[in-house]
Amino acid sequence: MEMITTFPAMNGPYAIDDLENDYVTDYCIGRDVIYVAFSWSIAEKAYEIMKHVAEKHKVGFFDASANEGNILFPDNDGNHRPIETSDNLSSIQQIKNSASPGQENKSVKEILYSKLNLKKAIQQTNKDNNSTTIKRKW
Repeated sequence: MEMITTFPAMNGPYAIDDLENDYVTDYCIGRDVIYVAFSWSIAEKAYEIMKHVAEKHKVGFFDASANEGNILFPDNDGNHRPIETSDNLSSIQQIKNSASPGQENKSVKEILYSKLNLKKAIQQTNKDNNSTTIKRKW
C-alpha cells in the first residue's frame, strides 16, 4: 500500500484510470513474492524507492532487469546484503551460469522458468490437496 502512493496500481482494486501516467505500475502479488513492473522512464527513481521500502519492511530485493546484480536480504541490522555467493559471483551471474545447454543467451526470467517443473508442481499440489483442481505451486 505504501508503494501505490507514489506508483499507483495499473489494475486491481486500487487501480487508477490515468494509464498514460508514467508512474502507473503493474503489481503481481504472490504468497512469497511481489513482482513490480515500472515504466522505463522512471526506472532509476523506482529502483531507489523500491529498495528503500524493501529495507524498511525488512524483505528481500532483486532487480530482475539488471545486467549484473544480487538478490539482497536484510541482515540483523536491517541493511540489505547480497546472498553469500561462491566465487563472489552476483546472483544474476550465478543464474546465467546455471543455464541448460542452448539457453546461454536466455534472460534470467526465462532460465528460472525453465527450471520449474510445473507439471510436477501441479501434480504434487493436487496430491497434497487431494483435489482435482489444477493449482500452481511456485
